[in-house]
Amino acid sequence: MDRIPMWTRKKNSLEDVRRFLDYLGNPDRDRPAIHVAGTNGKGSVCAFLPSILEEAGYSTGTFISPHLVEVRERFLINGRMVDQESFEGAFETVLEASRKLADQVINPLKEDTVEAVRAMTGGRGADVVIEAAGGEDTFRMAWEAARPNGTICVVAMYEEAQQLPLPDMYGKNLTFKTGGVDANACDEILRLIAEGRLDTTCLITHRFTLDQVMEAYDIFENKKEHVMKIAVKP
Repeated sequence: MDRIPMWTRKKNSLEDVRRFLDYLGNPDRDRPAIHVAGTNGKGSVCAFLPSILEEAGYSTGTFISPHLVEVRERFLINGRMVDQESFEGAFETVLEASRKLADQVINPLKEDTVEAVRAMTGGRGADVVIEAAGGEDTFRMAWEAARPNGTICVVAMYEEAQQLPLPDMYGKNLTFKTGGVDANACDEILRLIAEGRLDTTCLITHRFTLDQVMEAYDIFENKKEHVMKIAVKP
């Protein structure tokens, strides 16, 4: 941690931050925040605001960047730098979470998915492709991303029939496996989650109670708020 630089070479995108916060359980959503931006005066504003709020009886947390001497300068609780033990504990929590996320992420809105997969595999293609999206072009994308003699597992549900363009596939010798999503393993899945052996935190972006289920369906059906999966509590 002593080698963490003042400036980083790679800046995380907003999508990166949202995805990581989702995995951590969105700890930011129940904490009001003030975002200070601009060219000059940010440091002064970030010093004045906590003082004003603390005088009014609020507890404050401040994040600033970059640091001058050590990285803990970035994290202030009620105007004071966090202690080393607390910082190291939080650092390990975030680090462990980052290790559980995907090794590689492809944004299909910004790059060619098939070409990105080929680039990651030395031009070979993926050994196994799991098609779970059910989008307009995702079936085609799945078999194009697979290597010769590869396997495509289709678990998606499509609104329209999909085509197998055999002349284009000629020579790939692909294996297709299909199967709908059923509830046969729900009991086992819930048991594994309860035992902490199956971590679904990175998938669940929203949580609702049963009386809010119509709101949940609206968000999921219309793909609002970057939704992935929704958990409904009785």
